[in-house]
Amino acid sequence: EILSCSSQQLILEEQAVSDGCYLIVSGVLEVWKKMPGEEYPFTGRYQVPDLSREQLAERFGSLISVHGSGAILFEQALVGENGVNPQSSIIAARNTVALVVRRDHLADARKIEPNLWFAPEEWLARDVLEVTRFERTEHQQR
Repeated sequence: EILSCSSQQLILEEQAVSDGCYLIVSGVLEVWKKMPGEEYPFTGRYQVPDLSREQLAERFGSLISVHGSGAILFEQALVGENGVNPQSSIIAARNTVALVVRRDHLADARKIEPNLWFAPEEWLARDVLEVTRFERTEHQQR
């Protein structure tokens, strides 16, 4: 099986991004790295808190803006200090909820849920971060 992107895209609120925010994901985070001539081999998995969209909204209240549930692909992942080519690497968060938290609320968010997984700041380098939904499809052998 491979992951294929759909055409639907979610653009995070410009105000939230300009205020300096972090993404939080709930579920299982999987890192895939594309090598020349290959598909997207699995290279790592990180278990993060398994909270539903409703649970997150209830627990974090006014701290968050919920931008949708389901599987989400962060196309801006793995760029920045580590020097990984963004065209050859993606990070896939299956069955997750993506949230936006203002940077000045980060400490408060961690008090509510200390084990939340926060996206590194360098992933938000662009003015507007594009979050693309993706669906799991069966891999078709050539």
